[in-house]
Amino acid sequence: STKNDFITILKGSFLRSPEYQHFTEDIIFSKNSETDEYDIIASRMYLVARTTEKKREEVVELLEKLRPLMLINSIKFIAFNPTFVFMDRYSSSVISPILTSGFSVLTILILT
Repeated sequence: STKNDFITILKGSFLRSPEYQHFTEDIIFSKNSETDEYDIIASRMYLVARTTEKKREEVVELLEKLRPLMLINSIKFIAFNPTFVFMDRYSSSVISPILTSGFSVLTILILT
């Protein structure tokens, strides 16, 4: 089986089945004008991470692990979750006051 066979079956059979039609919006195909073959240029995948509301640190840790992977892997992807905006604020709100306090103490020690 080749890439062309896979894409033909994916487009012609799998994505046309009623139980899998909801995936049609998750895959973007591009037709090569020279060879009349289709390529998959983008696809969407959902990753479900089970964390508890009391464990915000887990979500922050997940976000911090995904960001470097987005930059180094050959498969490019975007990690998005609406809570990531709040988790970014949460992670910076923990570190920022500590850094500010440390800088203030250091400044006072130098000036006195």
